[in-house]
Amino acid sequence: MNMPDVSTQAWLLAIVGLLLAGVALSLLWRGMRAARRRIADLEARLASVQGDMQALTMAAAGMDKRLLNSDVRWRDAQARIQKLEGQQTSNRLYREAIELVRKGGDPDRLVNELQLTQGEAELISMLHGGERSPA
Repeated sequence: MNMPDVSTQAWLLAIVGLLLAGVALSLLWRGMRAARRRIADLEARLASVQGDMQALTMAAAGMDKRLLNSDVRWRDAQARIQKLEGQQTSNRLYREAIELVRKGGDPDRLVNELQLTQGEAELISMLHGGERSPA
């Protein structure tokens, strides 16, 4: 069997080397294309997530405003309830004072029993003292 000479062997090695390099380049090219497609897909997903985050942030800001408004309305309602309760207590107290005056109570008794001021007790006595009810 004849051995090919050195120059033929070199050419054969060069051709095999070029073929291998071509296959390697082809594989690299395919990998690059797949990576580019993957990057484009990930960029689209990222844009979608960023849009969702922006929408959620805006919704949270709107919810915060609504909660603040609700809190203000809640405090206003509590203040009104306390005011009405205070008025009811005062009204009950004055009704009791009127009843005591109608039954013959004097201003000193109103001051001592109901803790009215002297002026309040005298005014109630003057206004309702003539309307005595049977005891």
